[in-house]
Amino acid sequence: MLQILMISIMIPINLILIHLSHPLAVTSALLMQTVLTTILAGMMMFNFWYSYITFLIFVGGLLILFMYITSISSNESFKLSFPALIVFFTSWIFVFLALMYTLKYPSNLSNSSQETFKLMDLSSCKSFLLKIYNSSTSITTLLLVVYLFLALVAVSKIIDIKEGPLRQSSFQ
Repeated sequence: MLQILMISIMIPINLILIHLSHPLAVTSALLMQTVLTTILAGMMMFNFWYSYITFLIFVGGLLILFMYITSISSNESFKLSFPALIVFFTSWIFVFLALMYTLKYPSNLSNSSQETFKLMDLSSCKSFLLKIYNSSTSITTLLLVVYLFLALVAVSKIIDIKEGPLRQSSFQ
């Protein structure tokens, strides 16, 4: 039931994301969607470790996106359009009505939808994360980590701190 609630909260955020034009509003909507997605994935797998890693990766990307966006549009005014508000509130009303109907008549969920949520239960797959780091792929994983580290060092040596894509800051 909580999974249905999480999915129904994600739907209005997706609908409002289509109508947003301000970059900071899009970033905040993406952050809310990321939080809800990782919580939903953790609930489905009964193991939040994968969700934590996914959340940290997404937040790292969103922080970089947020830095670029604030450097591009620092003083731009933020205002929601009227059609976006109509879509947002209409979708919340439909979600609220669907949830109230589901709570009032819980037996109306068909067997196929209940079976779908049982299939989405990934906790039965015990070796889901173990397949990544087993002994046969350990050399590939180690080479990937070393390659990413060398790429990080090379990029940090190539760029000039005083002349970057972000705002100029005074370095002594």
